[in-house]
Amino acid sequence: MPKSLSEKAEHLLRRVVILGEAYHREDVPRHILEKTTPVGEDEYEAVAEELLEAELAESVGSDYAGLRATLAGKKRVHGRSWVHGPS
Repeated sequence: MPKSLSEKAEHLLRRVVILGEAYHREDVPRHILEKTTPVGEDEYEAVAEELLEAELAESVGSDYAGLRATLAGKKRVHGRSWVHGPS
């Protein structure tokens, strides 16, 4: 059973996965995530930490300068049938 996440953490995870795929890069920079999610600067680190604790994302750099979705995070966003990548 997937761990329950706050609404902001779910939204941040979706953005990490979608933007990572759209720009063909592993990580998504913090400043992009702060601009494209309802997570403000003051709460970004707490929400990012929620994803790390759930093992759905990994931090890239200090102070969560970027986030990279784990395989579990990608599966959570795309559903259980997604294994090797989007079609």
